[in-house]
Amino acid sequence: WAALPPQERTSLRQFCLHLVLVKTPPPPPIVASQIVSTLAVLLKRAWLEPGVDRGAMLSEAEAAVSQASTAGARRTGLLLFAAVVAEFSPTTASPMNLPWDFHERCRASLETDFLKHFFTHGASVARHAAESGTALPGSDDGVCVAGLRLMSAAMGWDFARGGGGGGGGGSFGYVPESQRNGGGGGGGVDSIKIAPGPGWRDTLLSPGGNDWLFALHAAAHSSSTNHTASHDASANHVSANLAAAARAVIVSLCALSGAVHQGASEDPEETKRRRHFSQCASALAGILLPAHISLAQAASGGVGEEAMMDGVRALGALAAIHATSDFLVPL
Repeated sequence: WAALPPQERTSLRQFCLHLVLVKTPPPPPIVASQIVSTLAVLLKRAWLEPGVDRGAMLSEAEAAVSQASTAGARRTGLLLFAAVVAEFSPTTASPMNLPWDFHERCRASLETDFLKHFFTHGASVARHAAESGTALPGSDDGVCVAGLRLMSAAMGWDFARGGGGGGGGGSFGYVPESQRNGGGGGGGVDSIKIAPGPGWRDTLLSPGGNDWLFALHAAAHSSSTNHTASHDASANHVSANLAAAARAVIVSLCALSGAVHQGASEDPEETKRRRHFSQCASALAGILLPAHISLAQAASGGVGEEAMMDGVRALGALAAIHATSDFLVPL
């Protein structure tokens, strides 16, 4: 890498962008996925170079997507940003034979300056596809699902990492089993909490800001269930993927905790937190109730089992974060 002049590094990124956005015919999905991952590595490798404009590198990708002007290109652009989030997250990053300090500085930079932008970008694209009516039938070419997955990638960030303490003496990216399950003795409770802090409050919890997401999930979940009953495999694949992607974001919303919610001095009646709880609980009720139906669908395997597991995980998050009294209020 050190032997490559700056122009050559830029050319490498542009070549990869051309392969996944412009080349005809496009590469097979598995190849395109590897190219996107390579692009994310190239971006990170150049992230801390002196004089590098990080925003310009990301804008280069957005400009290439806009120039291609196709649904497939928009989907690929969203997948690239999700790959960048994964590459900059210490637990999923490529080692690159570089010191921990390099990865930690990249992590801190992305979290401070770009992570929220990635989330809002994914949300904006997904919301547009949902509200335009192209997401549910799949005529958006998977753009909405890609936007939702970018939202999930951003919310899956380890906000509590702080100073980037290591992973228990293993190789880079290794997380001990005790930490994966909540640090031992905690029953995994900490592992299902997401605490991005008050700076994310307006982005994640603005009044009415997530209505489109819950409506999309309800429609996709219902469509998936109906298509499963009618054995319409093609239509079920589209709606099931959309429902799963929306559900993943909802699971993360259920896990929001800490200062992202207003304190007692700001909201003495906890109106906003209770409204958020009610919205999440209602969505979970649509997945898990009636219980005998959700159990039967889960027993049949496939989509029904995945939906129930996600619903139970999200319910556990709500129970770990919110008061017992919240569950006694009718939805």
